Amino acid sequence: MKISKKLSKISESETLKVTELAGELRRSGVDVISFSAGEPDFPTPTPIVETAKKALDDGLTKYAPTQGIPELREVIASSIYERTGVKYDPSEIIVTCGAKSAIFLALSAILEDGDEVIIPSPYWVSYPEQVKLVGGVPVIVKTSESDRFKVRAADIRDAITKKTRALILNSPSNPSGAVYKRDELAEIAEICSENDIAVIADEIYDRLVYDGSFSSFVSSHPKGRDIAIYINGFSKAYSMTGWRVGYAASNRDVIRAMTRYQGQFLTCIPPFIQKAAVDALRLHPEEILSMVEEFRRRRDIATRLIDNIPGVSCIKPEGAFYILINVERLIGRSFGSFKINSAGDLALFLLKEAGIAVVGGGAFGAEGYIRLSFATSEENIVKGLNRMKEAVERLI
Repeated sequence: MKISKKLSKISESETLKVTELAGELRRSGVDVISFSAGEPDFPTPTPIVETAKKALDDGLTKYAPTQGIPELREVIASSIYERTGVKYDPSEIIVTCGAKSAIFLALSAILEDGDEVIIPSPYWVSYPEQVKLVGGVPVIVKTSESDRFKVRAADIRDAITKKTRALILNSPSNPSGAVYKRDELAEIAEICSENDIAVIADEIYDRLVYDGSFSSFVSSHPKGRDIAIYINGFSKAYSMTGWRVGYAASNRDVIRAMTRYQGQFLTCIPPFIQKAAVDALRLHPEEILSMVEEFRRRRDIATRLIDNIPGVSCIKPEGAFYILINVERLIGRSFGSFKINSAGDLALFLLKEAGIAVVGGGAFGAEGYIRLSFATSEENIVKGLNRMKEAVERLI
């Protein structure tokens, strides 16, 4: 059967591929430490799980409103206001199948074929692919390590053409852990507002900030709310990756368009999951803060160990739970007949020779880097990075 040309242009998610490969090796008896998955290793907090169980017992297993149950949208509106100081009416919010789905729906709602979307690099692997899926054209704007992988407002201005429709901005960032300051966001918002460019503000990691405070795009500029499609969810801060529930907030026209699309391909998010999400947002802050503190500790341990590995370096991330490791000095080295020609080759070498799974930076538009997730135990971090050090020392 013939596969559509549209799908043939879409790349497989490299992060999911590496995670699945590591799982296969484990099942075959290989001792693999995975630094590839973008999900917390903590269990979903018990109150959330108990709420879902009760909702099932109470019979919340039927169709729910496509836009999301009113109670959850009301709590989301309150949560956004608490986090950003910006007010949204529940009618300006849609509950989606994770933040990934929210981004796809947002792109579907605002793009025509051939519209351009500016994406700072390094980027989350799904951004360019989703843009292509809906008929858009990703325009990659490179950032530099010297700027902590944050895009400059001037570089966004230079990338704007008559076809530019949107910018995707992720803070804190996957894969770099970069966190934008309020004045940086305000400069970007000013340029986008002047040029009638929508900003898809992916803030899924907003609660995972370790140095300083978090600033939201929607509150950074008087017109920030007007031009933004705000994206967030429950996967990262509440360790609910498998629950698949996220949300978007924007003006009513955008949310209505997203709701129409969702109604034709997904129908709704299961109501018992939405009920659990309500309680997630009502969770005592200590439940989240304890996880954030543990991630901060792991980050510090990981960066110290990376500093002791010859030929590599890294910037300490300010948020999320990833580290971009600069491995440019290892490109061109060899181990026996195996030549390291790219960061992807190095990732394969580390998997085969050290039993650790990382993701090559090429998947994120960051060739010369590998991404490591520290959303794993201290024991795994220490053991895995010691293995990496030993393996790298064997390269000549």
